[in-house]
Formats: sequence, C-alpha cells, structure tokens
Amino acid sequence: MSFTFSCNLYYSVLYQTRINIHTTDMSFNVYCQTSKRKDYTYKLVELSDDLVDYIKKGKGSLSFKSPKSIDNHLVLCTDDETYTVRQQNHSNTTILMNDAHVNKLKQKFETTDSSLVGIEQLSYTYELTKSSGYIDTAGIAKYPGGDVKSSKNIDQVKADSPVDAAHFEKQWYGLCGSTIDGYAVLLETDFITDALYTLISILLSLSKANEEYDLQQVASKCESQNTKLTKEIVATLSHRFGEETSPSRFKLDQNKCAWWFGVETMKKASPSLLTEKEFMLKWKSSLPPFFSASLDLSFLRGNFCRPQSDKIRYLNPEMLSKDLHARIKELFQMVKEWDYEEFLSFIDSFIPATKKKDSVIVKFARKKRVGKNKFVVCPR
Repeated sequence: MSFTFSCNLYYSVLYQTRINIHTTDMSFNVYCQTSKRKDYTYKLVELSDDLVDYIKKGKGSLSFKSPKSIDNHLVLCTDDETYTVRQQNHSNTTILMNDAHVNKLKQKFETTDSSLVGIEQLSYTYELTKSSGYIDTAGIAKYPGGDVKSSKNIDQVKADSPVDAAHFEKQWYGLCGSTIDGYAVLLETDFITDALYTLISILLSLSKANEEYDLQQVASKCESQNTKLTKEIVATLSHRFGEETSPSRFKLDQNKCAWWFGVETMKKASPSLLTEKEFMLKWKSSLPPFFSASLDLSFLRGNFCRPQSDKIRYLNPEMLSKDLHARIKELFQMVKEWDYEEFLSFIDSFIPATKKKDSVIVKFARKKRVGKNKFVVCPR
C-alpha cells in the first residue's frame, strides 16, 4: 500500500499568550495559543538535508509505503532512496516558527525580528533512517507450480513493497522475479537451474558465453527449446546472472553463474559431507559442457561449514538467527573452530560500516593466528 503527496504546508494560528525566551545572544517574544483542528492532524517528520534539497528542487515524488503483510512498518520513499519511519514520543512540544508575518488575527508585535509563533502542539515526531527496503513477496505465486492467476500484477507488488522505485528492479531480479501473462511470479529454484543451464548452452552454441548478446534473439532460441522460457523469463535470468550493457543487450557474469551451480550442487550433495576434491568434481560436472567458468571454493563462502577439518557441507544462512550474538553462538554450536574468512562471511552483513570487523568479532569470540597469513575464530 502506498500513497504519494505534495509538500505544501497548511496551518492556522491563534495568538494570545506571550512568553519571553532568553538565549545567550538574543531574546525572543513567543506568541502561542494553538487549538486542535478536527478536519486534519499535523504529523511532524524530521528531514535530513538531502531530503530538504530533494523537496526544494522538485527532484521527484515522495511516497509513504507500507506492506500489507506486516503491521506497523512504514517507509518514506523518494525516487531512489528508502527511509524507515520510526515514531519518537515526547511531551509538551510546540512547533515554533520565526515568521511573525503569518498573522491572521492581526496581533500587534513589539518587533517582528525577534518574535516566534507557535503553530501546533505535538506529542510525537517521526524520525527517518535510510534503509535498503525490501520487496513484500506475500501473494506472489511460484512458477512453475503455483496458481499464477491468483498472483498480483507487478504494479501491485511495487505498491505493497516498502522500497523505492530505483532499488525495486534490482531486488526484484535478485529474487528471480518475473511475469507470466502480466502476473508477477517468483521462479522456483530447480526451474532457475534448468533454465540457466539452457541459456548458457545456447550462448555457447552462438559463441556468446562471454560476449554481449541480444535478448530477443537468445530468448527466441530458448523458447524453441522450452516453451516455458519466455522472453520475460530470459530477461529475468539475464538481469540476475549478468548485466544490461545497453538496451536489450546483456552479458552473463560467469562468476554469478558458477556460484549458483555451486550452491545448488552443495545443497543436493549425497552424502552431504564431502571432501573439497569430491565437491569440486560434482560442481564441475553440474555446469554445461565447455562452460569455462573459474571455480573457487571462496566464491561459496557464507554457504558452507567444516564439521570436520577436511570436509565441508552446505549451511543455509537463512536458517541462522538475525541477531548477531545469537548467530555467532549458533555457528559455534556447529563448528568449534572456524577459518576466519569463512566465519566472517556469515556475520559481515550484520556489522555496522562504522565499526571494525575484528573489534566486533573479539567482543563475542577469539581470533587466533595459526600460520603466517592464516587465522581462525573460536569461542571465548
């Protein structure tokens, strides 16, 4: 749910009470008697300098958005930024302004240069914090397998998602979102793997695996091999695993493709516990023939652990706690001693940019040197 508004200020003022305010530099006369309006209520939002400049220069629209699936979550979106809105309660607050010329009752002031006017009383304000936002996936069908016609259309998804328009597209393709007959869908994992395999194979046959390709041409060849691989599906894969170099022209990122096949191979590995050599052979065999992507286990950090020093297994990061301290405890319950980089990959996104990674780690764990350039992390 969202609504867009224009930034105009409307108010009425009744002057009656006079108060003297003294500061170190000057004195102010304050005139104030505000009464609650019955037809609307003021909401005070604290704006950053960037937002004030955005409004003054008319750079774009402002929209309040809230997901239908979650209560009490509100964001303010510009065309390219998202701000989480948080209510700050307080008491005995009156909004003052220094324009005494706004004087509907013709109150006479001793001087207009040092007079303040009270325009409204509030018990709370809204604080804005810049955030990445997210797409609300409630009510979006899976494809194939879901009831597509019960799904939302893409405009409904945008309206219900607390994220700005500029970041919506990147997040949408990151989720492998697409459309079928105008309905928004999320591609299922196995379908993505098969579709990506087909896309890479066709690009190899065209000698385009590492070059730019035309979306329409490649999508037509994909659909001839699998009718479910429509242009919209191929566009989703191209955005998710490559980049748009110019309108309707893309280039695949081989590392992104290799990462996907690596994670999926690790998820389905049987037995689940493998030596690095065993896993690398399975990973290589999962790729389309002649696809010469570089394979490095470091690509998959944040998706595996080492229950035994010489073996690895898949670890789903989504199953871990979103609280940093709790997540670290969970990691040590699975493995008592972690390679430093592999441990960091599971907690890096939870560490504020203003803090050093090591200072956060040593707060909850110990970092030890075990070689010239090798460190491990273990419980305190």
